[in-house]
Amino acid sequence: MVVRLRLQRFGRHDRPFYRIVAADSRAKRDGRFIERLGSYDPIASKDGVKEVRLHSDRLKYWLAVGAQPSDRVAWLMSKYNLLPAAPIRPSTLQHLPRKERKEVMEAKEKLVVAARAKTAAHKEARAAAGAGGGGKTFHTDARREGEKEGGVVGMLMGGAVMARVRATLVLPWAGGKRT
Repeated sequence: MVVRLRLQRFGRHDRPFYRIVAADSRAKRDGRFIERLGSYDPIASKDGVKEVRLHSDRLKYWLAVGAQPSDRVAWLMSKYNLLPAAPIRPSTLQHLPRKERKEVMEAKEKLVVAARAKTAAHKEARAAAGAGGGGKTFHTDARREGEKEGGVVGMLMGGAVMARVRATLVLPWAGGKRT
C-alpha cells in the first residue's frame, strides 16, 4: 500500500478549501484517508493571507515511513521548510529576457556542435580500426561450428569484438562425451 500525502477538496463552488491528508494512493481524491494532517485555504482573506495549518510532527513521521507527497503538498511543505524546494524546470525560454535567451541558445548550439564533432570523430576511429559494422551482429556457420568445438568465437557488435568462450565439459555419466 503506497501512502500519499495529498489534498482533499471541500467547500462550495468557486470557493475551495482543502484538507491535507495521508491516504492510500488507490483511494478516491475525496474518499477514505488514514489521517488528517492539516488544512489549506487558497483563497486569500481581506488581509491578503492564505491560511495554512500543518501538523509538522505528523508530516515528518509520514515522510519518515515512506509516504509520498503530491506536487502541491510538497510545494506547501517546502514553504514551511519541511521539505527542500523542488527545482524550477522551465519548459521554454520565454520567461528570460531576450539577451539572456540569445546567450542560452548560443550555448546550446555550441554543445550540439561539440556533440556532433565527437560523434564524427568516434565514427572515424571505428572506420580506421576496421570495425565499421554499424552495430550489426554477424552470425556465420563458422561461428556456430566454433561453438560446437569449444573454441573462442568472435562476434562483431557495435564496433567492438566480443569474445565468447564455450567451456568443454566431460560428463562421466554421459559416457565421456563432450557437451
